[in-house]
Amino acid sequence: MGINWSGESSSFQVRPSGLKRIAAVDIDTSGSAHTVTGIPSDAAEVNIHFINYSLDNNTQNLMSIRCGNGSIDSGNNYSWGCNDGAGNQQGSTTDYFRCVTTHHSGASHTLSGDITFRRATHSEGTAYSGWMITSIMGDISNSHVMLSAGRWHTTSAMDRVQVYNAGGHGYDSGGRMIVTVATGYGY
Repeated sequence: MGINWSGESSSFQVRPSGLKRIAAVDIDTSGSAHTVTGIPSDAAEVNIHFINYSLDNNTQNLMSIRCGNGSIDSGNNYSWGCNDGAGNQQGSTTDYFRCVTTHHSGASHTLSGDITFRRATHSEGTAYSGWMITSIMGDISNSHVMLSAGRWHTTSAMDRVQVYNAGGHGYDSGGRMIVTVATGYGY
């Protein structure tokens, strides 16, 4: 449905507004990594919503992410800082974005929350361009709120995102991942 702002004769929104779901994945059935493709080239925001995310054994490095355009970027193009609400902070520039500090082992944590990617790309170069990333997870088993923020250093669109657990570990039962996108004309 298009929108016409009556006081602005030249302002017409002719595309649907809001978020569109592009994937709903049962993450407790296979593997340690889930890659979602099909993100449109004019995406301005991508959201990953998690319900009951946990590992199937007691290990560190829950929930890391990588992005890509044509393939998953595993170069040192991510910078991030995270905090677990219990006094543990970590930060780095690495080949992935960490959503949860390494102080938390998998089987004892059940996370629900969101990762949001907002496009801030332009042609000035990767030092001044990228996708801004925020992650807010609530550990409903241990009463923690885990925050992480940073960016993927790129000048390009994003057409895929990968969520994974280090070490090849899978997920406990009941995990769900929902991916939504919002498009815009700025790109």
